[in-house]
Amino acid sequence: MATTRLSEQDVTRFLGEQFDHIGDVVLLASGAWSSAFAFRSAGRELVAKFGRYPEDYAKDLEASAWARSNLPIPAVLAVGEAFDGACVLSERRFGDSLADVSPDRFRAVLEAHFDALVAMREIDVPGRGFGMWQAPGGGAPFASWAEYLNAAADRNEDRLPGWRRGLADHAGAREVFDRSIPVLERLTAGLPDRRQVIHADLLNNILVSRDNRLTAVFDWGNSLAGDPLYDVAWLAYCAPWYPGLDPNDVMRLARERFDEPGLEQRVACYELHISVDSMQYHAFTGRSDELEAAMRRTATLLDRLESPWRRKQIPWP
Repeated sequence: MATTRLSEQDVTRFLGEQFDHIGDVVLLASGAWSSAFAFRSAGRELVAKFGRYPEDYAKDLEASAWARSNLPIPAVLAVGEAFDGACVLSERRFGDSLADVSPDRFRAVLEAHFDALVAMREIDVPGRGFGMWQAPGGGAPFASWAEYLNAAADRNEDRLPGWRRGLADHAGAREVFDRSIPVLERLTAGLPDRRQVIHADLLNNILVSRDNRLTAVFDWGNSLAGDPLYDVAWLAYCAPWYPGLDPNDVMRLARERFDEPGLEQRVACYELHISVDSMQYHAFTGRSDELEAAMRRTATLLDRLESPWRRKQIPWP
């Protein structure tokens, strides 16, 4: 049984074998790799997430130890096997997803978001290497941060089977992708080998309270070891999809909180990498509308990066 197609009845039967009393099993979200269900047991509000990759939930367990006041990570209670994959059990937190946040609230939410990014810089990521770290131990497979970023062109299909074929089948996608790679290689030349924790999908995996505080930061399966400005680039990249999220506010806060050499250039590099990654992901899912949007976003970034003025700004100090 595919863990992304589980029904509430399937999960109710499974949880009933693990707990004496359960109730109110409700599907919260379902994606390409996992499904999350809320339920109640013995007066506790809990979440059970089912997915194909147990290594993702091992990362959730390790990340739960990083919780701080400005980085509210739900406690992970158990990780185990379920259906055709794995299951992680955690406490439930309540709040609004960013998709439900009105545009007038976004500036305050963005401040809280940056508080979380500041808190993440206090985390000591164990292990060595760059890119997708693994738990336990924190080791990652690449010798440098730039090497990880440039590996996008040769990304394997273990998690994204068929992404190459999906790009080839969508008009113009392969051309935009191929145009991106040499630009990305140029931008990564001279990048610092910063090794800190990166969430790498924070916008989709936070909850906020009515007074705009973060109440939960979850789903660490895509977390990376590398330059923490990558999470700033996620905010800038995703701005077109979130009314109220102003990229000028993102960069203003980035300069205020992280006054570092080459900040704008590094964020621009990571935006392009995120856009290339998004094309690969949507080529895998087969959502042609989402792939088209990612392709157009990538082309827009390339036009900006390849302009004569911008090329003069890119060399690292």
